[in-house]
Amino acid sequence: ITPHYEFGFGLSYTTITYSALKITSSGTGASSAVVVSFTVANSGSVAGTEIPQLYLAYPTSAGEPKRVLRGFDETTL
Repeated sequence: ITPHYEFGFGLSYTTITYSALKITSSGTGASSAVVVSFTVANSGSVAGTEIPQLYLAYPTSAGEPKRVLRGFDETTL
């Protein structure tokens, strides 16, 4: 039997939407900070839980992994 989706693929009884992505930075060099904000909304008819995740990608020359999980949070909508 071939599964249609991998385990934990994100199937849900509701629909979650992301919007209003905003990225701002302050400072320069090593003291700079980046703030990422966005809106998460339940556009379905059933309550649900979502875990937004923030990944960073480094240039190959940095010697870092391709993608690094830098933040996440669980929210019930």
